[in-house]
Amino acid sequence: AAAAPYARAVERWVYEGRVDDPYDEFLVLERAHLRKESLAEDYNAAYWTQRYTLRAEVPIFLGGDLAEKVLTTGKYLNAMRESS
Repeated sequence: AAAAPYARAVERWVYEGRVDDPYDEFLVLERAHLRKESLAEDYNAAYWTQRYTLRAEVPIFLGGDLAEKVLTTGKYLNAMRESS
């Protein structure tokens, strides 16, 4: 039961591509201030590598490649949403 809020945050990221982190503890860090328009060149590569990153401290149960897969999944959902 203690992990339920964190599990909901993971679920929201994986299924909706949205960061829900009111306590600044989720594994995905969002730089919401970063906008595609603010990057001078090659915004696609820079934007997606800088806008969403993994926190340095990843929970053990999401360690290894799983955290990277979770990050990538949410990024793809964001790319689809922002391109439409």
